[in-house]
Amino acid sequence: SNVIRLLRESGLQRVLAILDAWEKIERRHQVKVIKAILGTLSHVCDSKHGRKAVMSLNGMEIAQRFIQTCPADKKFDSNLASATNVFLKCVSKGELPVSSIRSAFTFQVPNKADSEASSDVSHKPTSGLDGDSSEDEGDDEVDEDEEDFELSRDFKGIDLISEYFPQRPRMEELLKLEPLFPELNNFHVPDVTRMKEAVPHTRKAGSSTPKENREHYLQASNAPKSLINFVKVAYPDMVAAFGSCLLEKLYEKDRKVCRSKAIATVERVLHPEIYMERVVYDLDYLLETEQSKMLITSTESPSRLLSNCDEKRVGKRDTTVSHLNFESRFESGNLRRVIQVSNSEYDLILNADVNSSHHHQWFYFEVSNMEAHTPYIFNIINNEKPNSEFNFGMKPVMFSVQNAMNGCGFWIRTGYDICYHKNHYSRVPKSHDNIRFKRSENKCYYTATFTVTFHHAYDVCYMAYHYPYTYTQLLDYHSQQEARHLRSNTFFSNQVLCYTLNGNPVPLLTVTNMDNVQDKEVIFLTARVHPGESNSSWVMEGVLNFLLGSEPEAQLLLDKFIFKIVPMLNPEGVIHGNQRCGLTDEDLNRRWRAPDPTLHPTIYHAKALLDYLTTIAKLKVRVFCDLHGHSRQKNVFMYGCSRMQSWWPGDKDLPDNPDFMLLPQLAQKYMKTFSLRDCHFLIERARESTARVAVWRQFNIPMSYTMEASTCGCDQGKYKNKHLGTNQLMESGEAFCFALSYLVTPPEAANSQQTLDSNRIEHHPRMVSERSLGDFSQEVVFWSEDLDDDLDSDDDLDLDLYGPM
Repeated sequence: SNVIRLLRESGLQRVLAILDAWEKIERRHQVKVIKAILGTLSHVCDSKHGRKAVMSLNGMEIAQRFIQTCPADKKFDSNLASATNVFLKCVSKGELPVSSIRSAFTFQVPNKADSEASSDVSHKPTSGLDGDSSEDEGDDEVDEDEEDFELSRDFKGIDLISEYFPQRPRMEELLKLEPLFPELNNFHVPDVTRMKEAVPHTRKAGSSTPKENREHYLQASNAPKSLINFVKVAYPDMVAAFGSCLLEKLYEKDRKVCRSKAIATVERVLHPEIYMERVVYDLDYLLETEQSKMLITSTESPSRLLSNCDEKRVGKRDTTVSHLNFESRFESGNLRRVIQVSNSEYDLILNADVNSSHHHQWFYFEVSNMEAHTPYIFNIINNEKPNSEFNFGMKPVMFSVQNAMNGCGFWIRTGYDICYHKNHYSRVPKSHDNIRFKRSENKCYYTATFTVTFHHAYDVCYMAYHYPYTYTQLLDYHSQQEARHLRSNTFFSNQVLCYTLNGNPVPLLTVTNMDNVQDKEVIFLTARVHPGESNSSWVMEGVLNFLLGSEPEAQLLLDKFIFKIVPMLNPEGVIHGNQRCGLTDEDLNRRWRAPDPTLHPTIYHAKALLDYLTTIAKLKVRVFCDLHGHSRQKNVFMYGCSRMQSWWPGDKDLPDNPDFMLLPQLAQKYMKTFSLRDCHFLIERARESTARVAVWRQFNIPMSYTMEASTCGCDQGKYKNKHLGTNQLMESGEAFCFALSYLVTPPEAANSQQTLDSNRIEHHPRMVSERSLGDFSQEVVFWSEDLDDDLDSDDDLDLDLYGPM
């Protein structure tokens, strides 16, 4: 701090002069002095005036020379990263090479303007905020002035329920939900509520052939309604592909690769003319062309059924082009544009969420026409998050059709030379785009780059951010469960909770045993409110596998509890390849406070079910758990609700219910992927409209949780330094049920268990300390990790990705 103060006092020109002559600095002080100088420059460049001053003194040229002459010694890595950051702050930002940063297709939202003011705690749109998974906390925080005002208010004399939450649905509205509770009506399921199959099963479970399964999936895939015409069914979805059975290690990042990427980014800014810049895939053009064809085509012609002919394409070269071919017009696909920049390097631009200009993370696309054993570089250039697990061991997933034809049809982790870093493309919106980014001046996009070498020439491969789990896959799985021969007293129903804005039915599952229903409690589970968090669907499948299986613990659970499950709260987002929202550019996990029945039907009806259970059925909801995926933290963990850790002083007037930590403690004992130290129980004002907090507060359910599963892997336990594959995710769902089974024990036994484990909270400060809002407050530089333990900590360089969340 003293060095930085002295440098500031000596003037910007002096600071730049020292950097320009960095080689003359005494070697034993060289690294730290340069680090202090670059930290000062980075701070100065945060303002428009500062950037102009730095540029007027040739600061960009000086930073560029330092980058190009920086020694390869590891102790200089942080300086190279910081110098690149300074350079990118000063460089004239280029716009993303697309016609508009808004989504390539839109949806006409009914009466959205009337809803926004009544749907958020802050009474302002905050759709970019992440309810519980902390995904966007560093990107789009609650307005600071507004938050300071809220926290300065005296809430002691205020009834928070009436202050923050409107009236519940009227009794006559709740009574209409009675058909969705067959377990309370002699297990009669009205036909009008049944989830209709797109293609009825004519076989018994387990008796079908792989070919029959494919045909069934192909026909079922025509049922979902989408905003664009899909051109195919993705092959891995059609064959119900899982992840590899083998444990896959986390990627060990090569610091030399990060250095080369930093230097290459600077060179690309300085010499753009040497790059090819050839567009090889353009979703906007394809949609416009399709629309033109529709204008001259008879509307009476039947729509073409979806199919897949990948096996016929394998091994055949497309001689009409000299580049890779891409496609993403299939369910859950996401790819906006691909630009070839060299013979083997491609820039990929992801499509924004529908009706949005942001939320770029999830990707799922097909690539073909490759040469074997040739390294291909893929740069996804419009990521918005300031950091990613791609910097900490995560690999994307890939599926090869050729491998599947050879009997190895699995998703595998793939790629090397993986790095996630800032680039030179500006996030400032164009004049016709959303003004939400008014605070994003001088912000850049980030690049996720990885290299893939394909084993087979002219294969057809699919690449994704994480293991896909489509809406059709969910419906197909449910129909298979209905065709199963279940235990004689097991009740399983698959009903329609409601319909989405685009007319897709939303499944509601009920699972229990048909004995003593009135004496039972309820466990209410939801998942997939954020469509890009596909791992939550794999965990949910593990839950259902367990409940419908033959384990004695499953029988015990169904004897004691009624399970009400909404396995996909956001089908529209899943269908259209969104990351965070549905069709309204709103985070549905921000709408639990006051959901609009028209705009947020899945949240409105899920919440109404809870209202019916507690108000009319008079049943106790023992556990509410919303399943999520986390992209910037490892392991499986939970967020809960503690009065003693609430933002509102009035919460502390009553003691915590002793059950609030019970389920995470049981999960720690029985889930191999679970990490109790990563749990927290904070109740923040900015989270009042999320599922976890709204359900806890409005329905007085002490055991109200969010359960997060990493998209990457584990840093502890049996799977330490391994990716979480589909097997581990489903195993987590099964083990979660095993932990739930211990809630069946008498209350005194459960309380005894908690007493034995209560000292855990004292040894895990993450569970009791205030959430650190500084973890992602600084924009990361080119790469972030502890580059040299001997150097002083620097928030601008050494971002603690695993701090309190």
